[in-house]
Amino acid sequence: MVLFLSGGGSGEKSKEIDRAFVQVVGKDKPILYIPLARDPPYDACLDWILDNFAPFNFNNIKMILSVDNLKRIDLRNYSGIYIGGGDTYRLLKDLIDAKFLKILADFVNSGGHVYGGSAGAIIFGKSIETSSEKNKVFLRSTNGLNMIGQNSIFCHYTDEDNERIETYIKKNKTPAIAIPENAGIIVEDNTIKTIGPRNVFLFDGSEKNGITPGNPYKLQHP
Repeated sequence: MVLFLSGGGSGEKSKEIDRAFVQVVGKDKPILYIPLARDPPYDACLDWILDNFAPFNFNNIKMILSVDNLKRIDLRNYSGIYIGGGDTYRLLKDLIDAKFLKILADFVNSGGHVYGGSAGAIIFGKSIETSSEKNKVFLRSTNGLNMIGQNSIFCHYTDEDNERIETYIKKNKTPAIAIPENAGIIVEDNTIKTIGPRNVFLFDGSEKNGITPGNPYKLQHP
């Protein structure tokens, strides 16, 4: 399993994790870009990701345009998946409606490379209630894919979010990983490694601990 999860942002803010992702995906097949967390049309989304990956001379990207489009995707034709940011609740609902969640989890567990930015990162945590958006699509379950050792994910983290994170942990009895912009994590072999110039933080309800580039964190499983 290899997950690349970004705290948000683009350009210089995500440059290091963008580069790490591009370096590991195969060049013989495109990556699949899922922009469903945004409002259509998605032309601007495609321009955005092409601009992000241009410094690494990578433009082999195929973007899906709808939930129906996603239902027909054969992931054997792709070297990796990029799931973009936006409305986390809408994104999770669309992935559920496309019956894509199990397909996505199987792809990750079989060694596929997946990049999640902001909303695309949050869905891999235990719950998506860490998102700052409202549940406008009336999801009955806010459970994420729970692939980060029972942790939920906060993105765009700043110190001003500490109280909100502590409130979430107290309510849900779930630890959380807070990722600022200018930072990301790579999850591989049950270990979290940080990437980028900013530290990532683990909140467990009693402490806030930094996960630094030189100090990988071993995921705890129940």
